[in-house]
Parts: sequence; structure tokens; C-alpha cells
Amino acid sequence: MAPWAGSPPGMAARDGTAFHLEMMGSMPKQADKCDAICMIADDQGDNDVTFVCQKPRNHEGLHEEKSAQDSGIVTVTWEFDFAE
Repeated sequence: MAPWAGSPPGMAARDGTAFHLEMMGSMPKQADKCDAICMIADDQGDNDVTFVCQKPRNHEGLHEEKSAQDSGIVTVTWEFDFAE
């Protein structure tokens, strides 16, 4: 069963936390990129972050986004596309 099963339309939930997906329709898709998303919210529900997979379309394995920070490279990986 999908982790967001039973959630209201336009929402995804994991461990009881809901994430809004309505804005994702406005994100431009890249023909050569996977573009799967992962959304994470804090425990108060007032801050969130969206990660977008940077791997090639139809890749195998986990989705991934890398970001350069002052302290080095941050890599986030996830298993499923929250937008599906």
C-alpha cells in the first residue's frame, strides 16, 4: 500500500504527516531528468522542503538530489515519487 493511501486528494502522507502537492503542477519538467519529488515537513507543519530527483529519466535504484553547501555536498535519496 502506498504510504499516502487514504489521504485527501492532492496530499501525500507518511507517518501521519501531510504534504501539499498542489504546487507541483507548476514545476517545469525536464525531458532528460527523472523529476520525482520528495517533500518533507517539520514537526510543526510550518516549514517544508521539496527535493527533485536529478538522475536521468527511467533510472534504476533510489531517487537522488545533490546540493552544494558551505560545508560540502548534501545528498538526499528516497524510494518513491510523492507526486504519483
